[in-house]
Amino acid sequence: MLLHNYANVRTATLIIAISPLAIKLPCYEAEGNVMRHYFSALLLGAALLAPIAVKAADDDHRDRKNNEQRYYDRTNRDYHQWNDNENQVYRRYLQEQHRDYREFNRNPRREQDNYWKWRHQHNDDDHR
Repeated sequence: MLLHNYANVRTATLIIAISPLAIKLPCYEAEGNVMRHYFSALLLGAALLAPIAVKAADDDHRDRKNNEQRYYDRTNRDYHQWNDNENQVYRRYLQEQHRDYREFNRNPRREQDNYWKWRHQHNDDDHR
């Protein structure tokens, strides 16, 4: 923080580093409160944004931790979680189609769309 005295008014330059940006704020204070207001507003903003960033990171981590992936079904315009249950149903689909196992994400889009179409016609309870 650099301070310069000019008669009764002090000029200060406040440099705050927020990765990856550095914000340089010129502050002019007569009573000594302006810099405190800048700093308080910055801290308040950071405190309000921190939970949002933590929540987003936690959701992404949870999906990766459980080894789940989301797929978008363009025909029905919905998302599907790929988990162990979905993998079992996918294997049943391959058996019914007389096809060898291939990881779902390696299939062409048309084959994936065919699976989602079949999937919406077959509930989890159909194989019992």
